[in-house]
Amino acid sequence: MDRRRFLTAIGASVGAGLVLGACGPLGRSGVPDGEPTLILRNPSYELVAGSERRYAFLLTDAENRTLDVDEVELWVGDEQEEIVAGPFPATYHEEGEETFGTFRGFVDVPDPGVVFLYAVAGGEHGRAAIEVVAAEESILPGPGAPAIPSDTPTTADDFGWAELCTRDPDCGMHEISLADALAEGRPVFLAFATPAYCQTTVCAPAVDVAEAVRTSGEDWGDVAFVHVEIYSDEAATVTGPVTEWGLPTEPWYYAIDREGTIVERVDGPLIAEDVAELVRLVR
Repeated sequence: MDRRRFLTAIGASVGAGLVLGACGPLGRSGVPDGEPTLILRNPSYELVAGSERRYAFLLTDAENRTLDVDEVELWVGDEQEEIVAGPFPATYHEEGEETFGTFRGFVDVPDPGVVFLYAVAGGEHGRAAIEVVAAEESILPGPGAPAIPSDTPTTADDFGWAELCTRDPDCGMHEISLADALAEGRPVFLAFATPAYCQTTVCAPAVDVAEAVRTSGEDWGDVAFVHVEIYSDEAATVTGPVTEWGLPTEPWYYAIDREGTIVERVDGPLIAEDVAELVRLVR
């Protein structure tokens, strides 16, 4: 896959909520009447159905300015925009997005299908649509599926890529390949992201956050931290591991246990608490 096709997929994911969410006035439950006056930017590709599913998003006013609030309410609507769950608190974090900051909460999305997510703050709201899938029906590797044992570059073998890691300085997540870590029966925190060529404004800070957690001093045991770049040559060619995992967007993060089974996955912006929780799931 070349860069243009990859970015088209990214654009479709991030922009879907703004297009799909443009119909019909609201006036149900805690969602204010009228059309959205806030911009809810959805960096996630899809959510796995279940309770307390992590959802991180960007929320700004119509002039693209950060909201001066510490917490907003999230509501969940079905395909007919009927409110079916909520409210769920979402709190603001400066980590995870270098311009606007990230709101992050946990929502219940028990049934597969398209859902509308509404963020309410100070009598205003923004909304976005996102696909909810059953874990076993996702086209992407997800919880319960075996991890794909891709060969990934390391400091000992950079595969001839233009850059092993586009973070400056390089992160320390290139000491062992994914294939070798799985073969050794080690738990893995796996990050697919490109700090320098990120197209969704969330990759670079998330790699910084992951690296900060890795070096935080907490005992992570023998967990292997593995980072894989999205492009092999200045954002022109998508790397082999990204293609093998079938990832249509960026960034993605996986927690893999000692048996090589995916325990959890996350896409979009991350905060330190999220990274630490992913690692603790498999440590």
